[in-house]
Amino acid sequence: MHGIVESLYLRVLHGNLTSSLPAEASAIASELKRSNDALTDAQVAELLEWKDWRHKLCAGWFVALGRRAALIDRVGERLLRSETCFAGQGYCLALALCADEAGTRYLASYLSMYLPVGERDYDQEWAIGALTYRAPQVAETFADAALWASTRRKQNPAKAVEEFHGLVGWLTNHGLIASRDAI
Repeated sequence: MHGIVESLYLRVLHGNLTSSLPAEASAIASELKRSNDALTDAQVAELLEWKDWRHKLCAGWFVALGRRAALIDRVGERLLRSETCFAGQGYCLALALCADEAGTRYLASYLSMYLPVGERDYDQEWAIGALTYRAPQVAETFADAALWASTRRKQNPAKAVEEFHGLVGWLTNHGLIASRDAI
């Protein structure tokens, strides 16, 4: 499992795979599909338990790509605890793609806990992107610009929503997830 994580984490981090060249994109999509298909739910659950953020990040992606609904509560609880950097990106993807009301609930709870941003510049942009994808009307309650003021860097929730939807489009176009209409 460690080898799978090492070969994929930089590609999925920040959705980097969406800026890959076409030939590279096909190879990345194939590797993601192959890796996801090779892992059992128990192995993905084990990745969630690693202390390293890279394993947790990839676990979130594998929960999303494999529609591993049995792991949603574990993913949601970890998102709310915000234990490590970057792992929340994968958790948000999983909650957006393979959870229903639970995904909406966890994402909205996360934003309620971690907005306004202030000093806590975590995965709020991923969460608003995921929540807007999952439940746009609920996401509207977090649109106030004052909630997004950060002392660390400029937060841009509108751009985050656009990028998240772009990521979902990339995953759909490369056959890693079904189109939203087919879900």
